[in-house]
Amino acid sequence: MTEDRFYSLGKHLKKVFDERVHKISVQIPTVGTAVEGGYSLCAGGTIAAPPEEMISTSVGAQLAAAKERVRQRFKFGKFIAHIHAAPGVLTSMASIQAAVDEIAVDNEVIGLNITTRPYCLTPEMTRFLRNVSKQMFTWLELGLHSTHDETLQRIGMRLRWPEVRDNVMSLMGTKMHIAPHVVFGLPGESPAMMRETMRVVSRMGFEGMNIHHFYVLRGCRFEQEFKEGKLPMISREEYVNLACDFIEMLHPETVLHRIVGEAPDDRLLGPDWTLAKKENLDIIAAELTNRGSSQGRYWDVVEMTPVFTHPHLPAAEASAAKDTRRQPGFSADTGTALLDEGSDATPSGEDTTGHDAPSPGATPGSGADG
Repeated sequence: MTEDRFYSLGKHLKKVFDERVHKISVQIPTVGTAVEGGYSLCAGGTIAAPPEEMISTSVGAQLAAAKERVRQRFKFGKFIAHIHAAPGVLTSMASIQAAVDEIAVDNEVIGLNITTRPYCLTPEMTRFLRNVSKQMFTWLELGLHSTHDETLQRIGMRLRWPEVRDNVMSLMGTKMHIAPHVVFGLPGESPAMMRETMRVVSRMGFEGMNIHHFYVLRGCRFEQEFKEGKLPMISREEYVNLACDFIEMLHPETVLHRIVGEAPDDRLLGPDWTLAKKENLDIIAAELTNRGSSQGRYWDVVEMTPVFTHPHLPAAEASAAKDTRRQPGFSADTGTALLDEGSDATPSGEDTTGHDAPSPGATPGSGADG
């Protein structure tokens, strides 16, 4: 089976709740215009509601409709509600709290899923997340994407990596279940840069992880650059190798929410292989099988080695990685410092094959999710 080689979200939820758990999407109703200085909650969910249903429908009505759609396919199970704002719209903390309060009274909803960006982790948002995680089982997905400042700047992150790291680490050790997004193939990133991100993030002690590739949608900030042929896309072969390498480096019980990106076919510009979701998942599983490997194979080595070089690293990339470590500003101790900060948060370790809706977008319309 596809999931035999890694620890999926579906496996984890069944282990925690002893029954099937479905993720449903709930949009915070939009009233008037966007909130200045508000919060970005990215869209997503396993079985998303039609857009027209979400324009003015209450949270309670959305829950009822979403559960009914799920019941048409599955007779049993509880639900996790993925709450989000309308695309490109910032929402207020009062609206977020009101939505959570309405969800909390539904006894079939056993948890929340919130996807946002590190720069939204204000003191107000952090307090809210700490409180809500004490009341309900809550997954927080955060768009880390990369540990390289030049990449974060190009995709519009607004923060440098040390700020991203510190914002995220402020929630480690709480009841919040954190699952960041790491994206391979981001504009300007070399294989050595992506592998450095793997090494650093794998040592931070996250309970969950979202792994996917960069893709371009119509209307996103990279559309013109892509159409002009100035934006190389990662190949499926390269992505599969990177994803498998990362899976091998993660703790065996890190919960994998997804291991490949997905996008709406009517908006996707590239790469074309993004649309073959089931095939992509099968290829990743087959590669792990061919390696005789599984999640966590090299986790102990990564933990004990300040500068870890993956055994599957091609010779050319290994040479490039060594050159990168000689460049000014590169610190081989970055991972060690992060491990020290997150050492108290050891991973406890709807699955990666169960996401029917497009991934949430950090950069509108791109594959930089969260």
